Amino acid sequence: PLLRPPPAKRRRAGAPTRKSSVYLIPSEQAFEAIKERFPRARKALAALKWGGLLHATMLRFDDIDGAHRDLERIAKEASAAGVRALNGRAFRLPAQCWDNRGGVAALARPGDMGAVLEAMLDTLRNALPTMRRGAFRVHRLRDIHVTLPGYSEKATLIGAVDAWDLALVETSSAKDLRVLRRWPIVCAPEPPEPPR
Repeated sequence: PLLRPPPAKRRRAGAPTRKSSVYLIPSEQAFEAIKERFPRARKALAALKWGGLLHATMLRFDDIDGAHRDLERIAKEASAAGVRALNGRAFRLPAQCWDNRGGVAALARPGDMGAVLEAMLDTLRNALPTMRRGAFRVHRLRDIHVTLPGYSEKATLIGAVDAWDLALVETSSAKDLRVLRRWPIVCAPEPPEPPR
């Protein structure tokens, strides 16, 4: 179905621009686990901007005229597409997927998880062009990266994340960010077979 943005509203002069993003982030439990496992990384993790989230940006969207209201549904559909593409596998991005490039870890070799990420990116890309009043950018697979300045073993740390979420976040600055919703990128366990 076509997404129709609501009628235009005038923005007050000087009103802050709200921006939304869809991030790939460690689950809350996984993030706490890597802080415990990598004590030398704690300072770098504590200094992260963007709400302190270790994240890879999948989508950036400037909220204009309330068009962001559809983003939650679109992000949920993207996470569901990723789970379908997993086809029962665990979502992992081990250390060998990442290249260390200064303050950034670039996703250079996603392996069989590339198809899962592409399924999510394609869902975002295909849903958004109907949202005419918002300026958006869906990242390409080769652009996916995690920023973590001040810590050299980025690939090892990111590869140790054992659970990832797709998250919809809203921000007006690098320090002012809130997570609106999270969807785990995890396959539901198969229901047990009924007794015969």
